[in-house]
Amino acid sequence: TSSRAHHKACKGKAIYKVVVKYVWTGMTHPGAYPPDGHFSPTTVCSHGDGYTMWTPGGFATKGVQDVAETGNNKALMKELKAQLGRNVYWYDASNGPTSDGTEKVVFLIKLDGYRSMSSGISMVAPSPDWYTGWDNVELCDSKGKWVKKYKGNLSVWDAGTDSGKKFTSKDKKTNPYDKIVSILGTMFGGVPVGTVTFTRK
Repeated sequence: TSSRAHHKACKGKAIYKVVVKYVWTGMTHPGAYPPDGHFSPTTVCSHGDGYTMWTPGGFATKGVQDVAETGNNKALMKELKAQLGRNVYWYDASNGPTSDGTEKVVFLIKLDGYRSMSSGISMVAPSPDWYTGWDNVELCDSKGKWVKKYKGNLSVWDAGTDSGKKFTSKDKKTNPYDKIVSILGTMFGGVPVGTVTFTRK
């Protein structure tokens, strides 16, 4: 992911095709793919630097906690709706979970010059509080031009709200909450669980 720098805003509005390609199987991740492994509905938004869905080293909101622990995005959608028209320009979610770990989810996202970043999230399921996604991807470059294409790998993150250590661990609330950290290296052999690609329309 890329973080926002203070630079000239892009002019007008932009639409990007976002392709989330999940690649998580027993072959790609030996010992790190449980029975019924899948991803929850993917939630995506465009926003400015006044909103953060999630970020490494930060703490999970109620919405992010619910997605990471159960896959339910209702609270997150409410958080996004509360910021709509201010720090959030657009948001959406896929209709349902994937059937396994190897599906493709596609969105058309809308942005404007002052809300030119994108973030997204999906639960890695089953798990205690693990998720994948992207945070604060900036689609307006330092010269004030819309990026033509961006591609990034999907890591796996621990939301810091449940202390379970295995995919099917019983609920064990973390108190106080820990910061969001990557567990790609410790739990997934350092192999990304997919990619996200943004292409300007």
